[in-house]
Amino acid sequence: MINKIVFCLFLLQFTLSVAYADAELIKIFKDSYAANYVEGRCGDNITGLVTRANARGLNLNQANIVIIENKGFSMMGMINVEYARGSGRDGKPGPTNWFHHVILEKDGLIYDYDYGSTPQVVSVKSYFEKMFLSDKKGEGASIDYINPEDKLTDYEVEITNSTDMLNARRDRVATPDGKKMRLRQYLGI
Repeated sequence: MINKIVFCLFLLQFTLSVAYADAELIKIFKDSYAANYVEGRCGDNITGLVTRANARGLNLNQANIVIIENKGFSMMGMINVEYARGSGRDGKPGPTNWFHHVILEKDGLIYDYDYGSTPQVVSVKSYFEKMFLSDKKGEGASIDYINPEDKLTDYEVEITNSTDMLNARRDRVATPDGKKMRLRQYLGI
């Protein structure tokens, strides 16, 4: 009986600490969305977020830095992005092409300084659908159309633990190799 009570208390404490950490991470992200953003520096923006979160004592051992690249034959290696910050008309989100992109994923949520025109933390599925897979032909379409099915096959993600990445940068050693897979596999489609 006592073991069950101790276990329940431990589980409750763990759940509350995770909820607090996520709320605090979201706050740090939202507070730094405008103040710490540097255009064209997605990797630095994300490692800056991890650095600020670590400085506040958040444990990001379960957070991953995700690098997205086009490894297929479509668009000569460029990735097509559909909902990028300031890429559309009048500074609104819109389509663009990048060589690669870097985001933070923690507990199924994506943190990306280049997503939309306001700070938003969204689920992995919603993020990839809106940011990469909603490409369409015609008016308002991406600069260069790539079929969403091709993106699922051609786009590769590399997943590296955020703490390992930050430690490598701090120690000025090679970036740790992450787990690589195609976007289709990452999304479980």
